[in-house]
Amino acid sequence: MSASIILKNIFEFAKILNRASHQSVTHWDDQSLRNALDWADYCQELFHQIKGQEYEEDVNSQLSQMAVFLNPVSCLRLSVDTLGCARTQLVQTLMSNTKFPPLSQKKLISILQRSPDGVRVLEEVQKKCSDKCLQVCTDLLNSLTDRCHASYLQNIRSDYQAQVLLHNLVAALQNVQKVQRFEKYCCNVYNKLAETQEGWNILVCLFTVDVCGLPCSEAMVQEKVLKDFLSRMTQEIKQDVVASYLWSVPIDVLIKASSISEQFFLTYLDALVALGDSFSPQIDCRGFISWR
Repeated sequence: MSASIILKNIFEFAKILNRASHQSVTHWDDQSLRNALDWADYCQELFHQIKGQEYEEDVNSQLSQMAVFLNPVSCLRLSVDTLGCARTQLVQTLMSNTKFPPLSQKKLISILQRSPDGVRVLEEVQKKCSDKCLQVCTDLLNSLTDRCHASYLQNIRSDYQAQVLLHNLVAALQNVQKVQRFEKYCCNVYNKLAETQEGWNILVCLFTVDVCGLPCSEAMVQEKVLKDFLSRMTQEIKQDVVASYLWSVPIDVLIKASSISEQFFLTYLDALVALGDSFSPQIDCRGFISWR
């Protein structure tokens, strides 16, 4: 089997894994579950064929870029090593998805309990879910921006979420050469984050992530991602400065981001000036002045 066909097949599993964390699982039937598990088993077989081979690094490079092509937008991370636990990844994604129907959960558990390996996977996933561990979120982006459906994330600070998210973004984009593809993916991720107040909290926290210790290549990608996001934030704030989610971001987060990132500080300062310009003095019958 050629390398292109193998990568194409792995991408099919990536699409399944991506859909497993979204609402589309409500339409999965028994056959869909079996097919998904078969794809996971296929990827685990590939792991044994690829691991340790001289072309493993090249395969890793290709896998890291797959998230860029997924729809809905995703920060899914794939590597040769993750192929080795593909079934576990799939099961934990399904079990942590609140949209996964209870009847389908029972069917999945029934399938897994038919083999010792399935029982092992089930026990491992159930432990992670019971520990409310962030690792149960295979589709990190979807989980971070949908906290009302991810109760195990509600006590995790936005700065930590931003750190994990940015790490995944850099991993997905560091091997992307085409500028248009890079910008399109950044746009899709930004739009997903910008939908909610929680997403804006995370967006601002991205500018507090330390680049110290990062390899030069990763630091450059991180800088490009933040520059792209900041440009989009600036445009959105200008469209309606008064209604911007920016003003609901905790002030300590805004101060920290401003103290670390000069570019964010300038954007924040411009937003404050624009907000001030939008107010006008109102004098009541007693001569008191208020600003609205």
